[in-house]
Amino acid sequence: MAEEKKDPLPEDEPEGTLPKKLSNLLEGDVTVRAEEEPASKNDEDYVYIYRGKALNQEELFRFSAREDVKQVLVAGPYSSGKTTLIVMLYYLFLEGHNHTLRFAGSLTLNGFKSRSEKLRLSSGEARPLVDRTSRSEQDLYLHLALADESGRKGNLILTDISGEKFSSEYMDELSESYGDCENVILTVDGEKLQDPLQRRDEIFQSIQLLKQLLNSGIVTKRSKLQIVCTKRDLIEKGPCFEKTIDYLKNNRENLIHYNLTRHLNRLLSQKGISKAEVVRGSLLSKAYVYQIFSGERTPSRDKLIAIAFGLQLSEKETQDLLKISGKQELYAREERDAIILFSIQRNQSIFEVNDLLFEHAFNTLGISEES
Repeated sequence: MAEEKKDPLPEDEPEGTLPKKLSNLLEGDVTVRAEEEPASKNDEDYVYIYRGKALNQEELFRFSAREDVKQVLVAGPYSSGKTTLIVMLYYLFLEGHNHTLRFAGSLTLNGFKSRSEKLRLSSGEARPLVDRTSRSEQDLYLHLALADESGRKGNLILTDISGEKFSSEYMDELSESYGDCENVILTVDGEKLQDPLQRRDEIFQSIQLLKQLLNSGIVTKRSKLQIVCTKRDLIEKGPCFEKTIDYLKNNRENLIHYNLTRHLNRLLSQKGISKAEVVRGSLLSKAYVYQIFSGERTPSRDKLIAIAFGLQLSEKETQDLLKISGKQELYAREERDAIILFSIQRNQSIFEVNDLLFEHAFNTLGISEES
């Protein structure tokens, strides 16, 4: 059957073209190859027929063993718009909005379509929706074949991983599959950025996720990283569009260099607690606490947990404090951590948690040698 000829793309960039940086990433990272000669009878023993759904790990392995692929890890917290971004990339290429690369097919058409059903007017939804990816989902890899102006083709694999997987609990598992990843897109929830009450927390979570990706070896010096603000349509429709853009521009340096010292002093101000009260509530020496708040000392995990008791932090605030310092979060399946979490959830003092730790023959907090 003769191949259907497609009209060439217009020279001018049409409305809806991808942002230039993201377009450059995709254009630069898709490996192109010349059309291969038809296989002889002895070249191939098997013909693989794909289901049309997103590929699972085994199917991706088979495909990448036969074809050159470029994989893009789309990372971001829960409900930050990762799946929507992937689906819209598919439609932008399908409808010819990219001025350099054109859509040349997909092994996962049904995977894209099933993820975009609620985006259509025919779905009856009040607003466009994309179902969130389940944490147990195994079909994670969506395929795009793209061709340049000369007709040379390449394969792009977009990973659709649940946001719950991007936590310290699963980072080692992710590192095994995506270590030293060449292409990474980090999504930031634009809808939360426009809300002054959620903005700081969203930026904080994005910074922590990026640190975890770096510490786990998923993002390295060789990685091409794009940070994408999603849900721009909701920002533009919201009442704080200009204020949101101004905030991001004016606080760019503060956001990039947000660190443990700044975070601790911010908590101190929010709680209305003096450093002297932190000293008493953490069972650490005055000199040591003051050095931590001034940035002269870097506390161990246990000392930071002791300070969390001194600051009277909630469970979430304590976990955030550990994450921003690069320390392991409290994990309920670890008995000692479970005792500490139990005390935090009940607003107990450091004396009470130490009694429980001592009863169970664990090291106590705040009173061992400072380091």
